[in-house]
Amino acid sequence: MGGDEIKLMLSALLHDVGKFWQRAGGRGKHWDLSDSFINTHVPERWRSTLAKQHHDYEKFRSTGYVPLKRLIVADWLSAGERAATEEEVGSRGVRETPLVSIFSKIDIKRGSLPPKRYYNVEKLTLDESIFPSEHVTDLPSRYEALWKEFVEEVEAIKWVPDFEAYFNTLLFILRKYTWCVPSAVWRTEPDISLFDHLKMTCAIASCLDDVDEEYCRALFKREKKELTNEERGLLDEKKFMLVAGDISGVQRFIYSITTKGAAKGLRGRSLYLQLLSESMAGFILKKLGLPLTNLLFCGGGHFYILAPSEAERQLASVRAEVAGKLLEAHRGELYLALAGVSFSTLDMLERFNEVWQKVGKMLAREKRRKFAEILDEHKRIFGPGGETGAICDVCGGEGDVREETERKICEFCWSLEELARELHNAKYLVEIRKEGIIARKKWESVPADFGYKYVFCRDVGEAKRIVESEGKDAEHVFIYKLNETSTDELREAFRDVEIPVSFGFKFLTLATPLKAIRDVEGRAYKREEIKDFDGIAEGADGVRRWAVLRADVDDLGMIFSAVGKEGVSRVSTLSSMLSLFFGGCVEKICSQGGYKDIYAIYSGGDDLFIVGPWSELPKLACRIYEDFRKFTCENPNVTLSSAISMAPAVKYPLYRVARDAGDALDDKSKRIENKDAITFLEMPMKWEKFNAVTGLKDEIIALLGLGVSRSLLQRLYNVYAEFRRQSEKYGEVLARHDDRYGRWRWLLAYSIARMRSGNRHANEKLEELKMGVCENIEYLAVSVRWAELLTRRERVEEVTP
Repeated sequence: MGGDEIKLMLSALLHDVGKFWQRAGGRGKHWDLSDSFINTHVPERWRSTLAKQHHDYEKFRSTGYVPLKRLIVADWLSAGERAATEEEVGSRGVRETPLVSIFSKIDIKRGSLPPKRYYNVEKLTLDESIFPSEHVTDLPSRYEALWKEFVEEVEAIKWVPDFEAYFNTLLFILRKYTWCVPSAVWRTEPDISLFDHLKMTCAIASCLDDVDEEYCRALFKREKKELTNEERGLLDEKKFMLVAGDISGVQRFIYSITTKGAAKGLRGRSLYLQLLSESMAGFILKKLGLPLTNLLFCGGGHFYILAPSEAERQLASVRAEVAGKLLEAHRGELYLALAGVSFSTLDMLERFNEVWQKVGKMLAREKRRKFAEILDEHKRIFGPGGETGAICDVCGGEGDVREETERKICEFCWSLEELARELHNAKYLVEIRKEGIIARKKWESVPADFGYKYVFCRDVGEAKRIVESEGKDAEHVFIYKLNETSTDELREAFRDVEIPVSFGFKFLTLATPLKAIRDVEGRAYKREEIKDFDGIAEGADGVRRWAVLRADVDDLGMIFSAVGKEGVSRVSTLSSMLSLFFGGCVEKICSQGGYKDIYAIYSGGDDLFIVGPWSELPKLACRIYEDFRKFTCENPNVTLSSAISMAPAVKYPLYRVARDAGDALDDKSKRIENKDAITFLEMPMKWEKFNAVTGLKDEIIALLGLGVSRSLLQRLYNVYAEFRRQSEKYGEVLARHDDRYGRWRWLLAYSIARMRSGNRHANEKLEELKMGVCENIEYLAVSVRWAELLTRRERVEEVTP
C-alpha cells in the first residue's frame, strides 16, 4: 500500500471523528475538528488534509482530486445519502441526542414497533451498558469523559511504527469508544453508530478507483432527483462486489463423533472451524489487497467481504485454491462455498437487500456443487483417501492413532482436545500471519496453509514469548484480548518488540466444565480435564442426564433484507450487534450466571449450541431469551427460538441428540405461528407459555414437598390424556373452553378432591394447582414430566470427580 493510499485509508477511518469531539464540547465544524485531531494525534508521516476537505463539493465536481473524491463518495454511500447535514451550520441537540438501537426500528410486519430505546455513552464492555433503555441521562458529561479516554488511548499508540499495526489497533479503539456515538443526527433519529459509518466509509473507499467527474456529477445530482438516463447509467455500473463464504459440512464435522471422549474435543472442533473461517477470510482479503475494514462479518462458519467488482477476475482462482487446500486436509468433509455478486452504486443506495438475497442464493447453489472448481483433478476427489490405518474411536476415521487406556484416538482429534483445554484459561489469542508456518499440532496445519497460526495464551508474558519466537519474519501479528476491551497492558509490554503487532479484542464463548485429574491415591494433579458427558450428567438435578440447547434468531434473512433496504452501514451495524450478543453476552451468561457444568460449544453470529445437565438448560435458555429480548428492545419483529433435547441415556451418541435438537428447533419451534418459541420435552410452545409451564412445574414439586403422594403425577397425566382425547374428537378449542366437551375438568376436580388431606396449606396449594392446570391444560404433560424427572432418583455408575 503506497503513501497516498495509506493517507486515504486513515483519512476515511477518521474523517468524521470531529463529530465525536463536537459531542464532547468541541467547537467548530466537524471536518475542521477531524483535521485538528488528525494533525495532533496521528503520527506525522500518515497525516493528510483529506478529512478537512470531505465537504468541499467544488473540488468534488472539478477535474482531478481523485483521493478526495474517493473519500467523499465513500462517505455518501456509507451514510446512504449526501451528507449536507445540519451539523455543518451548528445544529442544536447534537450533544443531547443518543444513538437509537437499530433493533427498535426493524419491521418485518410481525407486530407493532416498540418504543425507541437508546444506548448510553459508555466504553464497549460486556455489562449493562450494551443493553438499550428508554431513557439515557447526562450525555454531555459522559461524552466529555469518553472523549478524554479515547484521546489518551489514541495517543498511547502513537509510537507504533508499522501502518497496518497502527491502522488495525486504531480500528479497535474506535469500536471501543464510538460504538455508541451517533454518526449523524440531522434528519431522523440516528441508528447507525459512528464506528460503523467510519468502518464502512473506509471499506467503500478501498473499493473505489475510477471516480471521474461525470460519475461524481451524477452522484451529486441524484439527491435532487435530476438524473438523466445517461447519468443513471453511470451510477448503475458495477463498481462493487459482495463476496460471501460459508463452510459446508459443519454439522457432520462437529457432532458426528462417538460418545467415547467426545466432550473433550467438542469445543475444540467448534473453535477450529471458527479459526479456519477467519484464516480463509484473511487469506481472501490478502489476495484481494483489502484492509480489515472490508470484512463485514465473520462467524458461524460464514463471512462477508466488501470488494471492488474487479475481484470477480480473481474469485475463480481463489475458490479453486481454497477448495484444493480443504480437500487435501479434510478429504471432502469440509468445503468452502464461495460466491460473489457484483453491484452498482444505486444497488448500494437503493436495493442492497437484493444484493444480500442474491449472494445467499448463489451460496446455496455453490453448496450443491461441492469441489466443482477442481473437477479436472478428479483423482484427488474420487481417488483413494490416503494410507489406511487403525480406526479412531472418536471420529471413526482411519490413520495414525495413539492408544490410550480406554480408546484409540487419531492425531487430529487429539490436537482438537488440546485446543479445547488451552482455551479454558486463555486470556489472549495471538494470530501470526506469514508464509511457511510450521504446524506443531495437527489442527494448526490447515490455517497454516492459508498463512495463519493461532496460539492461546494465559498471560502477557506468554504472548510476548510466542511473538518473539514465532513471529519473526511475520507479515503481521495480531493479539486479541478475550472478552475484555482494555489492552493497555499489551501496548506497554510490546513497546520494545520490533515485530509489527496489532492489538484488539475478541468475544468468545469459553464456558467449559472441568474436573480435577487424580492419581491412584486421590491426589489432584495441577492439570484439569474437560468433563465427559457422564460427568456433565452427574450435575443434573433429579434424573442424571445431559442435554443439548440450540437456538437461533427467527427469520434472519428477512431481517437483513429489511435492514438492507436502508443501506450497507445498517447491515454492518446489525451484524456487529448480533455478534456482540452471541459472542459476548451469551458467554457472560454461561460463565457468570451460576449454572452448573455448562459447556458452551458454540455461540456466535446468530445462533448457539450448548451442552449441559438437562435440569440447567431450561433456566439457561430462559435467561438467554430474556437478555436477547432486552438487547433487541422487546421488538416482536426480532425473536429467538430454541429447542432442548435430552439424551435418553448417558452414553447416547452426541450426534443424535444434536440432530434431535436441530429437528425440534426447525420442525417444531419454528413451525409455530410467528415462531418466538421453545421446544422442551418434545412440546413446542411460545415463550410466555413456557413461563406458565415452569410455574406449574414448581407448584407440583412444592406439593410433593408438602407430603402429597406421588400418585398426583399419574392423576395429572390421566387428566391430560383425557384432554387430548376430547381435543381429537371435538377440537382443541372446544375441549379447552366448552364444559360440554371438557370431561377432563371433571376428572381434574375429582382427582384434586381425592388428594386432599388434613394439611391446610397443601389443600390450598392443590386448589391453586387446579386453577393453573385449567389455564394451561394443553401443556400439562410438560409440567408433570418435568416435575417427575426433577424429583426422581436413579442409580448410576459413580463418576470420578
